[in-house]
Amino acid sequence: MKRHIHIVGAGLIGTSIGLKVIELGYSVSMTDINPTAEGLSNALMGRWSKEGESAEFVVVAVPPKSIAGVIKEQLSLHPNAVVLETSSTKTNLALELEVLSVELNRVVLTHPISGREVNGPSAARADLFLNRAWIVSPLNQTSENAVAEVEGLIRLIGADPYRLSVEDHDHLLATTSHLPQVLSTVLATRINEWGAKASLSGQGLRDLTRLADSDPNLWLEILSTNKEQVSKVLTNLIADLEKFDSAVRDDDSATILNIFNEGKIGRSLISGKHGAVARDYAQCQIVIPDEPGALAKVFEICFRDSINIEDISLEHSPAQETGLLTLSINPQQTRLLEQSLQKLCFVFYFKEKR
Repeated sequence: MKRHIHIVGAGLIGTSIGLKVIELGYSVSMTDINPTAEGLSNALMGRWSKEGESAEFVVVAVPPKSIAGVIKEQLSLHPNAVVLETSSTKTNLALELEVLSVELNRVVLTHPISGREVNGPSAARADLFLNRAWIVSPLNQTSENAVAEVEGLIRLIGADPYRLSVEDHDHLLATTSHLPQVLSTVLATRINEWGAKASLSGQGLRDLTRLADSDPNLWLEILSTNKEQVSKVLTNLIADLEKFDSAVRDDDSATILNIFNEGKIGRSLISGKHGAVARDYAQCQIVIPDEPGALAKVFEICFRDSINIEDISLEHSPAQETGLLTLSINPQQTRLLEQSLQKLCFVFYFKEKR
């Protein structure tokens, strides 16, 4: 009999899990309180099963304030299934489940460290979790067998499970996920006063404000369920900003340089491509004419010479008919790319490795 997974929540995470496990040969059923989202998710998966089938796993991928009630319901509907959820906060959820007095030995709290600033089934991808970290936070009552089954599923999906307590999870995520969202959103509000002149901004501002496109209602729930930890990291950040402000006002170059150096060290600790250990890349910046086929010429060179593009960005200057293309490549391939670009007569230069 084909293994079956039932998913509650047809958003980015739920649909991406569905797409991947279908590739692995599972049958999948999907439900969502939004019939449009449910229909689109099922259509994207291409084939699905009825909810009534006996499930091996139930995945709960709904907004934070709904999770505990949905878990209780699914434990009753699927008495033989392991139930896992995927939210970004855990402490409050653990307390809510304790109050509900449900069968917690079959419940595993998890959090895939993979997402996008856009949500909904249309943003889903089967490879969303490839080589990504996936935190597993067992409750005291959770059976080791249930945890092992969930970790096995996570590995099948292509992610790497890491165990953290619910408290450590929320403290970590307040710094690595919730704080970046707050910073991106608040910074973006400062741009409004400039109106159309904001188009004069560069890639740095676009990078820092990318998360400001996130769903406000979802983040309102996330922040409210982790408010103690978020408040702590915000207080610490405000102190750091005040220290930086004083250093700028006093021309305290030693303090400013120290903060920049500490920032570079922190940046080096962040995972790189696909969540793997960060690597050093050579960055080639190429001035690209704004005309059909210009990008294709560069990509054709890389394909022909087997130059793997590890990362890419493209900037446009206002009122200019050119773009600045930045390619991150293996430092050992810089000479090969340089020779080919010279033949195209493109203007280019290499930045220092990062």
